[in-house]
Amino acid sequence: MKNTKRNSRAGSALIMVLVVVTGLLVMLAAVGRVALSHKTEVVRDVDDRRAFYLAEAGLTEAIVSMRRGASGSVGTATTPALLGGGVFWAEASDIGGGRTQIDVAALHGSGRSALQAVVESDGQTPLFEAVLSSRNQLTLNAGVQIDSFDSAAGTYASQAVNPVNGQTIANTNGDVSSNADIVLNANAMVFGDATPGPGHSVSLAATGSYVHGSTTPAQAPLTFPPIQVPNVPSAGGYSVPNNGTATLPSGTHGFSTLDIGKDGRLIVQGPADIVVDHFVGGKDAFLEIDATNGPVTFFVNQSYTHTNGFEAVPSTNSEMAVAFLISGTQPILFPSGSQVRGAYYAPDADITFTSSNEAWGSFVGNTVSMSSGTHFHFDETLMRHWNVDDGSNADTMNILVWRTRDFWRTDLLSDRRDPFAAMGLVRANLQPPSASWIF
Repeated sequence: MKNTKRNSRAGSALIMVLVVVTGLLVMLAAVGRVALSHKTEVVRDVDDRRAFYLAEAGLTEAIVSMRRGASGSVGTATTPALLGGGVFWAEASDIGGGRTQIDVAALHGSGRSALQAVVESDGQTPLFEAVLSSRNQLTLNAGVQIDSFDSAAGTYASQAVNPVNGQTIANTNGDVSSNADIVLNANAMVFGDATPGPGHSVSLAATGSYVHGSTTPAQAPLTFPPIQVPNVPSAGGYSVPNNGTATLPSGTHGFSTLDIGKDGRLIVQGPADIVVDHFVGGKDAFLEIDATNGPVTFFVNQSYTHTNGFEAVPSTNSEMAVAFLISGTQPILFPSGSQVRGAYYAPDADITFTSSNEAWGSFVGNTVSMSSGTHFHFDETLMRHWNVDDGSNADTMNILVWRTRDFWRTDLLSDRRDPFAAMGLVRANLQPPSASWIF
């Protein structure tokens, strides 16, 4: 009887031990599964990051290939490009309007990532893209109004028929830009975009100020490319006498000083490049631009003087395609009552509009200032004639969209094996990105 009780107690103890051991084994198994799951998640997270960076590299590679004349497609889904231990391919699609959509799929270990971009190539970057551009803060004084028109389509008055925000304007491409802040005082209106520099902002007055377009800061500062002056010998001074008329034919001309006397008229037939050290527009004189066959460009090496009553005007049926590219640092002053037409690129000079001015064109300077009530009209024809050319092969590819997207190969999304196993790839048969461009 005693042995039976002793055996019963021993059996109960053994059962307890088995229960404890089983519990411990279950706990260890659970901990192991948790640890393994955590490790798998960590590995997948690391691989997903690597795949994302690989997709970014693939998208950049696709854009670089487009700049070199390729289609933008890199590799294929069956023969992807090999890079950094993973693979990617880029698919480029023409979506019209000079725009290309690029979709990139990237795989690294168990990681999967996809990106999409829409890019636009404009061939060359226009030198004149806004009515006012400055290195320093741009302040639009009270009552300043800015819009746009196209002198190739006729006069500003014939196009100013569109009611917007209580005003009658022509077009809404009257952009302004600065590498610093843009300030609009009371009732200043921009019928276009106001683009401050990176990290800067647009300030609107409480009373009546208005921007029709975007006020988003630029992603990169404005660049001011150097002026490439034609190498032409000087023929000395050139002057139009008071009340006289003269004509400069198409071609390239060089003068030390070009002076249009009081009430004089100089007709310049384009296409023409005129290099001068000093330009003087006399009182009540006219510079007539005949751009029927091409634009007119004045390269002013030192000083530009715009006297009271001087005007540049287009010939009949000609667009107002004239640009003054001014290398000097002397201030450019438009006197009271001046009617200013054409493009002025003076990146190292300060440009000042005094009072009762109206301007049709584009003005680029170190600073641009104006009196209250000045009206500016961007001439859209200027964008068609002068382009940025600083000798640096500047990037002319505009990236309109850059974003993540769903990984569209669902079979590879569910199969998280290494891409070489999941896709049946032989590493030795794959090419690096530069050898995988598709033309």
